[in-house]
Amino acid sequence: MNSSVPGQRVLVQLLLEKFDQLVDTVNGIPDELVNFTLPAQASNSPVQILVHCCGMMRRWSSTVNLGVAVPRDRDAEFSAQMEKQDGIHRRSFPHPDAPASGCHPSGPRE
Repeated sequence: MNSSVPGQRVLVQLLLEKFDQLVDTVNGIPDELVNFTLPAQASNSPVQILVHCCGMMRRWSSTVNLGVAVPRDRDAEFSAQMEKQDGIHRRSFPHPDAPASGCHPSGPRE
């Protein structure tokens, strides 16, 4: 987003920094714990939170802001289970049916 409004630039930068922190946090969690949920109703695993944030960012950046319909299954985001690297990989690549460039606007951070 190339905004000429300083407040919008600050907000976009903050969101991207926080998203990067989420990715770094999930990446730092041992593989055997990334799908772990607490024994409490509506508890989510680190991977589920990451997948949900990717889906949410795609929806807002593409569907809401640009009018480009991006398929999303919010319920599946909260039941996702996958290897850590598969979750991390989702930050940079779109839903298979989506025309968007990915969940993280700058693309892969390798």
